[in-house]
Amino acid sequence: MRISFFVIIGLMLSMTSCFYTNSRCLKIYKEAKKGGAYDAIIVPGIPYDGKKWSNIMKARVFWAVHLYKKGITKRVIFSGSAVYTPYIEAITMGLFAQKLGLPKDSILYEQRAEHSVENLYYAYKMAQKKGWNRIAIASDPFQTKSLMAFADRYKIKVGIVPIIFDTLHVIATSDPTIDDSSAKVNNFVPITDRLNFIERLQGTFGDGIQWEAEDRKNRD
Repeated sequence: MRISFFVIIGLMLSMTSCFYTNSRCLKIYKEAKKGGAYDAIIVPGIPYDGKKWSNIMKARVFWAVHLYKKGITKRVIFSGSAVYTPYIEAITMGLFAQKLGLPKDSILYEQRAEHSVENLYYAYKMAQKKGWNRIAIASDPFQTKSLMAFADRYKIKVGIVPIIFDTLHVIATSDPTIDDSSAKVNNFVPITDRLNFIERLQGTFGDGIQWEAEDRKNRD
């Protein structure tokens, strides 16, 4: 019997104790379906090499499209700058999502973030400024757990709809191609050439976030 790559990912993650289990994700999903549509979900970016999308990107994009089609969210905010490759992660993901049937007018692009905590913060602020109150993170369980710890620490009010790998195995069946020219940055300099290892590590903990005035009071 052929086992989906996504199922394998789920099994590997289930061997750790610091994320949401598949059964827990299913429970959260069912609760989300009952709670009414989120105004938007935040989908963190992942690098794209200009050739094909990675399995992680594929998982996040398919899950985002699934949540939209099931009426769990009204919109999707793809977040991510051009960080390690010349392609803006948010735009790349949006292009793939449109190929899968996500309407163009339901997609927003946050193009500033270079770390996952920045994906959360900047996309959340984007949603706030549009007057949207019900926002959720939609990513793999491990990243979701990490981002929720950050959200709790800084009082960022978001829900979660982490990926259910068994469901993903069923829905992630196609592999579209895109015209990625609109996502490519000219004169690109990767983060590894702009920041040293310590600076990049600090960025993963939020040290590079440009906090807005009203949020500074929540910082330690």
